[in-house]
Amino acid sequence: MEDAPGADALAKAKKFDLEAIIKQRVWDEAFDDVVRKAQLPPSQRAQTGEEEAVETLNFEKSRVGLGDIYAKQYEAEMLGHQTDAEKAEDKEKAELKELFARVMFKLDQLSNAHFTLVSSADGSSCPSIGFSI
Repeated sequence: MEDAPGADALAKAKKFDLEAIIKQRVWDEAFDDVVRKAQLPPSQRAQTGEEEAVETLNFEKSRVGLGDIYAKQYEAEMLGHQTDAEKAEDKEKAELKELFARVMFKLDQLSNAHFTLVSSADGSSCPSIGFSI
């Protein structure tokens, strides 16, 4: 510190002797040792609000083997077997189609209840366009 320019002015301005303070602390054995904290692995850390949005890695082993996964894929592709998820999805689609059909039927009834066909100018009751040859 003595080699730095302006070090004498700094020492006089603050009125302390850094070397004397360090020597006294060593003599008193008053060390401020840094205690390193071991970081927990990401799977065991507490999740905060902003970290919840970030996807974390799953370190647990799968109970289903890779061979079983490939066998199910092969059955689905080659043999045409459906997986459990596809069966559940088909049931949901069928239910949604039925509900949609009911809603459309009721909307048709509401819109067609007071509908009257306007007769055309030439007196024909057919709503289609007539073509002349």
